[in-house]
Amino acid sequence: MLRYFSKVLLSGKHGNGQALTGGTSTHQYGRDFIILCLFLPLTACEIQPEKTTEVPPPIQAQAPTSEMDSASSADNDADIQALFAQKRIDPLTDYLNTHQGDKNKAEQVARVLQERDQRCEKIAAWHLKKAPTQENLDRLKGGYAYSCQSLIETFTQRVAEVQRTQTPNNQAIASAPKEAEPVPEAVAAETPKAEKTQNDVAKLPPPVVTQPAPAPMIEQKKDCQQAMQQKNFAKILDACPKKAQKGLLQAQLTLAKMYADGKGVAQNDQQAVQWYRLAAEQGDKTAQSALGVYYYTGNGVQQNYRQAAQWQHKAAQQGYPEAQFILGVMYELGQGVPQDFVLAYQWFLLATAQGAKGAMASRASLAAKLSPAQIQEGQKLARQWSGINQ
Repeated sequence: MLRYFSKVLLSGKHGNGQALTGGTSTHQYGRDFIILCLFLPLTACEIQPEKTTEVPPPIQAQAPTSEMDSASSADNDADIQALFAQKRIDPLTDYLNTHQGDKNKAEQVARVLQERDQRCEKIAAWHLKKAPTQENLDRLKGGYAYSCQSLIETFTQRVAEVQRTQTPNNQAIASAPKEAEPVPEAVAAETPKAEKTQNDVAKLPPPVVTQPAPAPMIEQKKDCQQAMQQKNFAKILDACPKKAQKGLLQAQLTLAKMYADGKGVAQNDQQAVQWYRLAAEQGDKTAQSALGVYYYTGNGVQQNYRQAAQWQHKAAQQGYPEAQFILGVMYELGQGVPQDFVLAYQWFLLATAQGAKGAMASRASLAAKLSPAQIQEGQKLARQWSGINQ
C-alpha cells in the first residue's frame, strides 16, 4: 500500500498510467498520504525499498555462556565446601598444587590458601606447648611436613636448642637456663653474709651468724637437687614441692615440665600452669613464654590472648627467640594486641637473628605484604631494640 502511494506521488499518475484527474493535485495526494501514515505504525512511514536480505535475530549467545559460568562457579563452590568439610590438611595443599596459576579458579585458590594457613596456625599453637623432643618432631613431620613447613622448621629449631643445652645429669630440666642452677644461688646468698661478718662484726651477733640452724632446710634442698639430677621423679615429688613453694626456681621449672609432659606423674595442665606461673613471676623467660602459650591455647587456664601477649612480651624483651617469634605472630594476626605488621616484622627479624627458622619464613611471608617504608621502619625498630638490650 505504501509503495503504491509513493509511486503515485512521485509520478503524478495512477498505477495504470492514467494521469491524476478531477482537479486532484499531487499536493492533495501527498496530504492524503500523510493522513494515512498517521493510522499506520510509524515504521510504515519510511518510504524505502524492502531489503531482500533478512535481518539476523539478536545474538543470544551470552545467556547460555552466563548460565554455563554460573554452573561452573556453583560446581567450584561445591568442591570448596566439600574440601573444607573434611578435617585433613593435605587435601588443601593438593588442591593448591593442582590449581595454582589457574585464572578460572583464582578465587577458589585464594580461599583454600587462607583456610590451609589458618589450619596450620591452629596446629602451630597446639604444638607450641609440646615438649621439644625428637620423638615429637618425628610425629609432627609424619603428619604435617607436606602442608606446614614453617611449623616443622620452628619445632626443629626448638629441638636443636634443647639438645645444645642438654647434659647427661640434667636431661629432665634441659629447658631451664643455666643461670638458674640452685647451687650458685646458694653460694651467692651465703657469700655476702661472710663478707659482712668480716667487715662489720659488731653489727652481727656471732652466735646468730655461726649457728643459724638451717641444716634441715639445706638437706632438703640438696635432696631436691639430687632428685632432679638423677631424674628420680618419685623423689622429686617428695622433696621439691616445698622448696618450689619457697621460691627455688629450678624446682618450679622441673615440676612444671613434669606435669606438662606427664613424666613421673599424670599429665595435668593446671598444675603445670601453677608452677610455671611461680617461675614466670620470678622473671624466668622460659617460664614466661610457656605460660603465655597456655593462655594462648586455653589449656589448663581460660584462654586469654591479652594475657598470652603480655607474658610473651616479657620473655621477648629478655631476648628469648621463641617468645619473639610468637609475639610476632600475635602482632601479625592482631591477637591480644592491636594488629601491627611493622611490629610483627620487628619481632620476626629479632627472632630470625637468633636462628629461629620459623621466624625467618614468617618474616619473608610478611615482607611480601609490606611497603618498602614499612620494612625500613621494622628494621629500624629491631636495630633500636638490639642496641638497647646489648
